[in-house]
Amino acid sequence: FTTCVYSVMLRCCIRTAIMKSFYAVHIGKSPGVYDTWPECLAQVSKFKGAKYKKFSNKDEASYFAHTGTELSKDKSDILDIFKDELADNSAKESKPNNIPQSSIVSRKRKVKPDSNSRFGKVQKTNDQPTNATHVVYLVADSSDGSCPVVYTDGACSKNGRKGSRAGYGVWWGDDHKLNFSARLPGIPTNQRAEIAAVNKAIKQAIDVGHKQLLIRTDSKFVIDCITKWVQGWIRKGWVKADGKPVIHKVEFQEMLKNMKKINVKFEHVFGHRGNYGNEMADKLAVQGATMPYL
Repeated sequence: FTTCVYSVMLRCCIRTAIMKSFYAVHIGKSPGVYDTWPECLAQVSKFKGAKYKKFSNKDEASYFAHTGTELSKDKSDILDIFKDELADNSAKESKPNNIPQSSIVSRKRKVKPDSNSRFGKVQKTNDQPTNATHVVYLVADSSDGSCPVVYTDGACSKNGRKGSRAGYGVWWGDDHKLNFSARLPGIPTNQRAEIAAVNKAIKQAIDVGHKQLLIRTDSKFVIDCITKWVQGWIRKGWVKADGKPVIHKVEFQEMLKNMKKINVKFEHVFGHRGNYGNEMADKLAVQGATMPYL
């Protein structure tokens, strides 16, 4: 009889483990993924417009909590998303003609902090978007020391393939308390990781009371999206020039919302060229991809 009871209890435990649920809260008191219904209920009870859902897979729950939409169960839809992501990444980064060779650090040169670097002038300033959102695109090193500087980066192993993992990193300086590293929830791609890093840096700057921020990133994609294309997408209802919906609509909407609270400048840096800040942000991003979900 005792053996039979233990057997039943074991089966129940296994069934509970297999059928474990995750409760995703996209809109609530504290968005995130919760292990139990009471925890989830505490975040959405009496919260106007609360948005939440139960999942059996933590990745799907994390994706919903982050984006507010379900990760499609149709593999062809996921492959289409990856195809667009990889197509955007396929164009090799070229060196702008107006950046002197001397400003590009050789890969063979020992990585050193760039605190003594000489800075150039702003090369291009986009038209100011509405609602006090300020966007400035700097195509060469440009800083007069009047605003905080942060480096962001994203990383993804096996991008667009089975077993891929993505992470993102934010680097403010050696041993800085705001340095951040995390694994990316949802579909793991390079571009989503790059966007997540920029969004995190902006939110950190707002939280500590900064009024302006210079973001240095090696993602030309993010810079082009926020300084060239996003206003056109908004006018067209978040549809790209090719007629397809903007995949990263939610992420860029979050970025624009936060940029109403702070004056943000973007500066492009070449990745893996010995830039100390970029190397440190890359290290944090790679580390984040190996971490469990927050």
